[in-house]
Amino acid sequence: MKNLNILKTVLIAVFFSVNCNFTLAQSACTATSGSSSGQECLMDVKSFKLKVYEFSLCTDFATVADRSMCSTLYSNANGYDLTLSKTASLPLGGNTSLSEGTYTHAYIVVNNNTYLKSYHEFSTDREDLAGNTGKFCYSNGTDRTEDASFNLTNIVVTCGDSDLSAENKETIKFDDGSGNYSNSDIVDPLSGGATSVGYTKLYTLKTISPAVAGAAWASDTGVLASQKIANVKISPNTTSLNIAFSVTDGIALNFLGGGANMDGGSESCGAAGGNYCVVDVGWLGMNFIVTAN
Repeated sequence: MKNLNILKTVLIAVFFSVNCNFTLAQSACTATSGSSSGQECLMDVKSFKLKVYEFSLCTDFATVADRSMCSTLYSNANGYDLTLSKTASLPLGGNTSLSEGTYTHAYIVVNNNTYLKSYHEFSTDREDLAGNTGKFCYSNGTDRTEDASFNLTNIVVTCGDSDLSAENKETIKFDDGSGNYSNSDIVDPLSGGATSVGYTKLYTLKTISPAVAGAAWASDTGVLASQKIANVKISPNTTSLNIAFSVTDGIALNFLGGGANMDGGSESCGAAGGNYCVVDVGWLGMNFIVTAN
């Protein structure tokens, strides 16, 4: 066994994807995003909070039933409220023991409720679904609600003359592609298969401890995300381990053309023809970054 000092750092960037309708986001948000098209855009997180229960390094993908291939670096039965920002840290402790060898995967266990706070400043006034206008459009502190097809059914973005952003609550959940419940999902950001870095297997949990597989959206409480990472080699000369969660461009803004209705059917954009409303802001995910020195 090798005793290692754990350096506690959390950086801003992307981890496991959640069910949100941000499939077109390709470029970073600018002061003019959404002015001439409804193309979603990417931006950094102001703050993103989730409760963390476990983080481990592994030699293969972990599952709900089998985590024997993993070495635990952090465990807290009550969970730790981690707010991802440029200065955030997860209190992993000063020392831990790891067997020498190569670690190829990592997993994290989190509560399935997340809290996102962010805003974007445009060069001209924009409109939200409630008809408010202003250069600042921001998360408004609403608990996100969706229909059976995961379409947004309430107003989660407000526009105004200043940043009054507050945390939006969103519950992570998966479906089978047909709107039915699923207790697992796969994210393959590079389309490279299970051996590519970032490939993530996701499992919902009915209970965190003991870990019991999810059974229904209404009763699920957590998520286990097992991810392929860049290989981490622990050798006799290894003295420290650096762990970061990357979430740069980790959220997306969604726009809706004037006169159009939201897919959920409950709201419509009142902007004049040719203009777009700012209608949604959602988390896209994060990557684990682990290096040994």
